[in-house]
Amino acid sequence: MRLIVPILAAMALLAVAAQLASGGGEPKVVRDAAGLAAALERARGGEVLQLAPGNYGTLSLYRRHFAQPVTITSQDPQKPALVERLQLNEVSNVTFSELEFGGALRSNEKEYSKYAEVRDSQDLRFDRVFIHGSLDSNAENDGWGIYFGDCKNIALTNSRIQQVMRAAVFERSSNIAVKQNSFAEMRSDGANFASVQNVVVDMNRFSGFHPVGTDHGDAIQFWTLSGPQSTDIVISNNVLLEGEGTGPQGILMNGARTGPYLRVKVINNLLYSSGAWHGIAIDNAEDVEVRGNSTLSRQNDEMVFWISLSAIKNAVVEDNVAERLIRVDVEQGEFRNNLILSDDPGMTGKIKGINRGPKAIEGELVLPRRGYQPTAVPAGQAGN
Repeated sequence: MRLIVPILAAMALLAVAAQLASGGGEPKVVRDAAGLAAALERARGGEVLQLAPGNYGTLSLYRRHFAQPVTITSQDPQKPALVERLQLNEVSNVTFSELEFGGALRSNEKEYSKYAEVRDSQDLRFDRVFIHGSLDSNAENDGWGIYFGDCKNIALTNSRIQQVMRAAVFERSSNIAVKQNSFAEMRSDGANFASVQNVVVDMNRFSGFHPVGTDHGDAIQFWTLSGPQSTDIVISNNVLLEGEGTGPQGILMNGARTGPYLRVKVINNLLYSSGAWHGIAIDNAEDVEVRGNSTLSRQNDEMVFWISLSAIKNAVVEDNVAERLIRVDVEQGEFRNNLILSDDPGMTGKIKGINRGPKAIEGELVLPRRGYQPTAVPAGQAGN
């Protein structure tokens, strides 16, 4: 872990150097909110704005389209600048890196208020940012982490989101990359997607859900209540560990009211949680692959953490480890080499960490050559 941080810091410096080579000139150091507003007013594209340590309040951009990416980063990544609220509307070509977003809710804000809100925008990247609520060990009094509505070409990478109501929400958006992030201490959900196209959710880590009242947590959830149907989705190499709190559902894709999910791949995910049914649940979809996943919970759990497919056309389900496999109304389905623990309980005892609950760790939940296999870089490591 100590080696990873310097390597990633060097990569960030190389990215800034590449930005300079594109014509942005020398990085400009900004020392306060007024200076940042002035620098952005003058920016045309290619600039690198380095924020000195401090609190920059609310940053709002409206109808700003840059010819080349403008990078907003911290002068000192060890002392990241804080932007309490970010509001982007009709903005393109901006990269945010090594920054902190969030804080306690303000007196006029509700639980659905967003720390970072992005609408009608494109070509945006959030890399190595920390988005958080009040950090008072109580997600009940926090808002949403980051929200994207009607956006395209967006990336959230190598980042942390902690102690929020919902962590990341994407609606009516396309060309989305959510990679190598850490999601922790959510009141409700980790990553939500509604009416989205061309989505990659890869190598993220989820842990610690604290629902209130009728909340039910999901690590990754898709739905489509209105708008275009969701298509071309890859969910791979993610790790859900129960952690402290209430065990959430894993990967849930339902509510496809405007047409089935099309071309869905769920590959090599580890989902460990107690007190929930849905490990992987996909309803109303076509051209589905579910390969090499593990859905596990404690042996004394009253609920079965299953893989469930319903109303599916053309599916390949193979090489998974699951407590149970449910299939309802599956046309043209191929089911091969799946280890179903309810049918072979002796294999459960070979999973060393199966009963560790909140203290379970990734390495003790893996069977050799069966189901989920660890990736070269542990999921979410870059975001820690």
